[in-house]
Amino acid sequence: MRTLLTALSKRMAIALIFFQVMVVYGQEEKVMLNFSNTTDPEVSPWNYTMGQTSHYTVYDNLVNDQGNPSSITVELDFVAGIRDSGVPDGMGWVYPAHVTKTKYYRNGPMTLTIRNLDVSKQYHFNFYAYQEYNDADRTTVYSIGSKKDSINASNNYSETADVYNITPDSNGEVVVNISSGQNSSWTYITSIVIAEQNPNTIIAPGNLLATITGANAIQLEWQDNAGNESGYIIEEDKGATGNFSTRDTVNTNISTYSINNLALDEIYQYRVRAYNGSGVSEYSDIVKIYTESNPGYTIVKWSFDGNFEDSSS
Repeated sequence: MRTLLTALSKRMAIALIFFQVMVVYGQEEKVMLNFSNTTDPEVSPWNYTMGQTSHYTVYDNLVNDQGNPSSITVELDFVAGIRDSGVPDGMGWVYPAHVTKTKYYRNGPMTLTIRNLDVSKQYHFNFYAYQEYNDADRTTVYSIGSKKDSINASNNYSETADVYNITPDSNGEVVVNISSGQNSSWTYITSIVIAEQNPNTIIAPGNLLATITGANAIQLEWQDNAGNESGYIIEEDKGATGNFSTRDTVNTNISTYSINNLALDEIYQYRVRAYNGSGVSEYSDIVKIYTESNPGYTIVKWSFDGNFEDSSS
């Protein structure tokens, strides 16, 4: 579950709940690198850095997910702090606990240069970061060219950032710029997964969100991850019965959809998938909508301190 938002008006209250769905996409070779300072690293096929960074530190001799040597190298153009967070086994479920408990962090930007990629292929880059403190916004943004995604590293056990459809330059290189979010001053990285994309795979839309636009209206918005879609299918489940049906379709490169006239006192669920002439993608996350009638008055918050003493004069 991602977040919960509620909006109140004189006519209706709408509550939004977002469910994250873990999706494994059709991919070929991938290389997994953990930025580590532990004496107990995760075993193959994970690669690990083990030690202090310095400018132009290069990690080579990496293996792929089959345990075979890979030509891919990763260069770090920054000096960062290293920390072993000691995440308990079973808590870091996105990746193994030995991976999720470590990180590099910096009060400033970081740059990674990935080399020796195949210029004829496209790649999917997956980033994960964990910070054991939950006292501040520690959002970190991962950018490749104009494409980017972000995660808040604070006590993050489940969220990853994903950048899709990346073609290396003519030298077989990709540059990853890591920066802090608007309300954060630190940057974090725990791991990077570099995966070849199967050209026949339609990548599912990501980060499905709903914004309340009126007393009985919302707007769906998603991340356009597919580079080969003909459009997107919006599916609706009224009553949250689990039976979704197609509500509408939109054209390629469109990533928003408005919904009006939601019924009072009802539950809706929405999901989105991409399609083209060859088939459909996996589904996006699911967003659940609660509508509650509130006729003629405004809901206010109040509190009582338990003291009935008459203090009037």
